[in-house]
Amino acid sequence: MSATSGIQFSVGLRYASLFALNAAGRPAGTSASSGAAYSGLQIEGAKSYTLTTPEPRIINHTGDDRLLAKDTLPPLEGITGELKVSKNRYDVRALLTGVLENTVGEATTLTFSTDKQGYEPQVGLMLFQQSLDANTAGALFGKRRWRSSWIPKAIAIPLQPNMDENSSELTFKINAFVIRNHLWGTAFSALTDGCTEAQGIEMMTEGKPWLDAWVGDGSTTVFTLTKTAYAVGKISVFKNGVLLSVGVTPTLTDVTITPAPLLGDDIDILYEW
Repeated sequence: MSATSGIQFSVGLRYASLFALNAAGRPAGTSASSGAAYSGLQIEGAKSYTLTTPEPRIINHTGDDRLLAKDTLPPLEGITGELKVSKNRYDVRALLTGVLENTVGEATTLTFSTDKQGYEPQVGLMLFQQSLDANTAGALFGKRRWRSSWIPKAIAIPLQPNMDENSSELTFKINAFVIRNHLWGTAFSALTDGCTEAQGIEMMTEGKPWLDAWVGDGSTTVFTLTKTAYAVGKISVFKNGVLLSVGVTPTLTDVTITPAPLLGDDIDILYEW
């Protein structure tokens, strides 16, 4: 186990998922009494992910028929993005557009361009690709790493796929919102993040990143992880967005929290696998 350097070469797009959000803007976890965690919904067949970051405004101060000075202001537009996938999943599209899958006979139907446009639910996004440690000053140069992109709050609208001689592709248009918290609820801090607002987070990890979410039932203390953790030291447990430093006993397969989280508490476990 080792810490990452924050210097990497990255390539590809290995995994993409979306998270339904609750009223607090955190992942809408499953009840702790059900046992199984909510780990988002995979957007299968991910091919490419592109974020468009607006350029800063360049202000030219002119006079006397010449440029006197230049200054810079932040952009007045937000980050947008595009995700292209090969697999057309109705359940993913239904969640993103706020409609329902319907059954007619034995066929499954899904409406599009509906009166729900403009009312699409906000979701969280997590995507990762493989990378290599590029810190030439360390002995870990060239070791496998993972680069992930987290958008804590966004609307991702699927466009209707075309029909032609090429393999069909589904495109999601992403609109990232300005937020003040990580997807797991922790507020950005000037002391730890250097900012109090953002639109996304980039992360470098030794193992693949993962997030499991539950809602406390007042009695459950053992939370079984969806994946086998890479190392115990890479597990972080949050209750209602606050990192728990006491009363937490992690193993590679589960986390024990004592006392039991109260009914309605959001439990989010961020780890590597």
